[in-house]
Amino acid sequence: MTFWRTETMRERIPAEQLIAPYREEHVTRSAYELCQGSEAFITSTENKVKIELAAGKSLVIPPGQFALLLTEERINVPMNAIAFISMRFGVKRRGLINVSGFHVDPGFEGRLKFSVYNAGSSDITITQGDRVFLIWYANLDDNTTDGYPSAGPDQDKISSDDQNVMHGEIASPAELRSQIEVLRREVDSKTENLKHLGMNIKLVLTVFLSLVVAILLRLFFMSYFAAPSSSDIEQLRIDVIKEMRKELLELEENSRATSESQTEEQDNVLDRRPDQPNNEGDAVDNVDVAPNRQNSVNSSSTTD
Repeated sequence: MTFWRTETMRERIPAEQLIAPYREEHVTRSAYELCQGSEAFITSTENKVKIELAAGKSLVIPPGQFALLLTEERINVPMNAIAFISMRFGVKRRGLINVSGFHVDPGFEGRLKFSVYNAGSSDITITQGDRVFLIWYANLDDNTTDGYPSAGPDQDKISSDDQNVMHGEIASPAELRSQIEVLRREVDSKTENLKHLGMNIKLVLTVFLSLVVAILLRLFFMSYFAAPSSSDIEQLRIDVIKEMRKELLELEENSRATSESQTEEQDNVLDRRPDQPNNEGDAVDNVDVAPNRQNSVNSSSTTD
């Protein structure tokens, strides 16, 4: 298998009408640069219909979405050759990936449909006429009879079957992350609300139980302890007053007795002053005088 060089492509493509419309300036580095055509389909399209691209009109492929892109040029692959296809690096580095295949069978005729996926994190914009795709030709060792079956009219456009296969919005990793973040915030908000609700329920239950206990205690005391009548209260007041009066009288008598006792003791102290000898002193003097008299009598007897 030999790949065609630039000179071979510039010679054979226009001579054999392998690419139409052909532009010689699109042949570069042994490849031909194909352009975005007039039709496209994106899985995130609101009405789920293909996009018609007029000259200079653009399409936007959101992150995580598939698209079906139709080339502007019609391709013809000889029966003694095979073609390989890809996308230009300037588009691929933004995250656009070709997922439709990488070769074109011998005998194929028609426009190419590229199925692509935006694996990047931002929108990718493509304008009608942009050089987006690449094609290389390579020789087979001989002509083959096992070529691509005859293509129908749907090969030059994006058909309804093509759209049905790609129907539905595809959730990209970025979109899934965004949805997860939204769900996380909702869960956090609901969890916080449940916490507040739980605190309110506890408060209500506490108040309710307190009221129930108070009512039960009131009923208990009302059942077992009858309230005193006004006459009982008055009699109790009279008894208390009597007891208080009695205590006051006893206190007054004790105070009077104590005062009299103190007065009597003071009088006794005054009676015992030194200038008025007491009876005990007189008795002592009498005792002392008697022995003296006896001694005098004895002395007189001896003298006689």
